[in-house]
Amino acid sequence: MGQPQQALDNYNQARRTFKDREDAKHEAKALFMIARVYDDLSEKKQALVYCYDALRRIQDSDPSQIIQLYMLIGTLFADLGRFDDSIQNLEKARAVLDDPKTEKSQEGPALVQGLTGLTYARAGNMQKALEFLTQARGTYHQLSDPGGEASALNHIGSLQETLGQKEDALQTYSLALQLSVMEITKEFLPILGTI
Repeated sequence: MGQPQQALDNYNQARRTFKDREDAKHEAKALFMIARVYDDLSEKKQALVYCYDALRRIQDSDPSQIIQLYMLIGTLFADLGRFDDSIQNLEKARAVLDDPKTEKSQEGPALVQGLTGLTYARAGNMQKALEFLTQARGTYHQLSDPGGEASALNHIGSLQETLGQKEDALQTYSLALQLSVMEITKEFLPILGTI
C-alpha cells in the first residue's frame, strides 16, 4: 500500500513477539519480510543484514525458508553488482533443493535456474545465462506451467536478440506469446463460461 515504514514497524513488532516466545522459525520469517521491504526501498545492504540474521535463526530447521533466503540474498548481491556472491548463494539454494531431506517444491528448481540465468546475463556471461534459462524453461514445461515457460522464453529471446540472433529471438518470442495466450485462456475460460 506504499507505506514501507508502517510495514517495517509491524514486521519488527512481530519479530520481537516471536523472539520473546523463542519461536525462531517465525522470527526468521519476520526478518525475511523486513529484508524484502528494504529490498523494495533499494537498501540492498540493509536487506542483506536481515537475511543473514534470518539464516542464523533457522539454521537447518526449515529448508523451504532457507531456499527463499538464499534466492533473495543472490538477488541482492546481483543488484549490488557482486555476481560471484550472487551465484554462490543461488548454488546454495540449489544444494538445499537437491538434498534428499528437502520436501520437493515443484517450482523451486525452475525459480533458482531462472534467477541463476538472469544473474549470468547481468554479469555478461550470455552462454551460461542461456544454459540456465533453457533449464528453467524445460522445468516449467515438465510442470505444465505455460506462464513460467513463457517468462523463461522471453528472457531467452532477449538474450538471443542481444547476441544478434534475430531470427531465433523472433521464433522464441512467438512461442512465448503462444504460451502466454494459453495461460490467459486457461485462467479466464471458466469465467467466460459463466457469462
